Amino acid sequence: MGMKVGQIVQQSGVPASTIRYYVKEGLLHVPVKVNKKMSYYDESCIERLKTIQKLQEKRFPLSSIKNILDRVAQGISLEEAESLEDLVFGLPIGEADQLLDREAYLGITGLTREELEEVERVGLLMPLISEKGQARYDPEDVMMGKNVFKMIFQLNLSPREIEFYLTLGRQITKREHALRKKIIRNTTVTENVKITLDLTSAANMSRGYFLRRLFQRQAQEIINKGQERKVIKGKKDHV
Repeated sequence: MGMKVGQIVQQSGVPASTIRYYVKEGLLHVPVKVNKKMSYYDESCIERLKTIQKLQEKRFPLSSIKNILDRVAQGISLEEAESLEDLVFGLPIGEADQLLDREAYLGITGLTREELEEVERVGLLMPLISEKGQARYDPEDVMMGKNVFKMIFQLNLSPREIEFYLTLGRQITKREHALRKKIIRNTTVTENVKITLDLTSAANMSRGYFLRRLFQRQAQEIINKGQERKVIKGKKDHV
């Protein structure tokens, strides 16, 4: 018939309140309710709880753990699911312990509350969201706050001056996802995962490469045009 919550608590060591929370968040299957006071959980909950605990030890947030479990349910291995989640959504090693709340973020970046709210209204800051719905800022958010957003305000500019990054970025990522969808059509789940891992790595490299090289080429063109104008002006001055 299944297991009572007390039996799961005894075998897993996980409190009943946590088990019910995991059910609410979709990490565990909903138990079968036999009456108002009695529900039976599937026996697979024990192994699933062990997996959740192992993933938590690796610093995966619950939202990522749910993604991993969902992919495992689709037929791929736990290791493959972890790799995919880590590549697409994961933080670099050690950064999971460096997440800041709002007050700490304001203190370390030097942004005022009003400046942070203005950046958020434009959508330029995209922090992680905790299981409780609170923003958590990682080292990348801190870097943007200190080196980019603060500079914008010091130059008396509006955050909307760089909103084009979002507009063009959405177009790029939309095309990336469309390309991936085209490539993985009619593939197996395992093939899908491998291709997605490879494509994600390639996309991460491509964004930096193309934007950096385009910027360099355009900067060189500006320099060359400036030199040409100087040469032309010099010739005119000698006429």
